[in-house]
Amino acid sequence: MGDETWTLWWTEKQGKTSVEDWVKKIRNAPAPWAELEFENVIITLQSEFIRKLDRPDEVAALWDSIMKGVAELAAKPAKFPRKERFVADVQISHGLFCSLVAQT
Repeated sequence: MGDETWTLWWTEKQGKTSVEDWVKKIRNAPAPWAELEFENVIITLQSEFIRKLDRPDEVAALWDSIMKGVAELAAKPAKFPRKERFVADVQISHGLFCSLVAQT
């Protein structure tokens, strides 16, 4: 432990990070978790899944389009009062109830 510093995750914010900075610096940050923050959504996932992502701006455009569609379908304002959050995490293979049934 001592004087070591650990970064648990990092965030890429739409409009605050250039594609050049992303490719040269940010996508290879040594954190195990990454957050991609867009207009209405924050996506948290393991960093290994974004290491080869060259165009975060295209991902941002896609998610902005998806979330605008969600807002339109729900008849809500295009700008959400707070951002939705998606976390891609490891799950057990069959789910909790399958595990409980197997034990009875």
